[in-house]
Amino acid sequence: EPKKSVAAFIGSLLALVSVATLSVISVVSYLLLTILCITITFRVYKSIIQAVQKSEEGHPFRSSLQRDVSLSSESVRQLADLSTVYLNRVIRESRRLLLVEELVDSLKCSVEFSECSVVFCGVF
Repeated sequence: EPKKSVAAFIGSLLALVSVATLSVISVVSYLLLTILCITITFRVYKSIIQAVQKSEEGHPFRSSLQRDVSLSSESVRQLADLSTVYLNRVIRESRRLLLVEELVDSLKCSVEFSECSVVFCGVF
């Protein structure tokens, strides 16, 4: 479907350009601020339409507000177990690279660190 593909491409391109020029925190805060402005505008618009038409439709986001979004203890336990597995893997790999278990792998890691510092901080 070309329309969805174009929308996804433009959205991802806009996100990449935004993150390249601004910090991630700025991009996220601007995105949340945009969403908040849109929802407030929509809510005020619906309230004005209800007042003019004298209808009793109620809150436009009522179904979303009434939806249960709480997490069950079982799902939290599963996520904790899964994150523990990934965290242990990261710790083992970091220990292996930073304590130079394999010289070549540690050198590759140092090159990647320096490339990241050039890209994100402009150090070199």
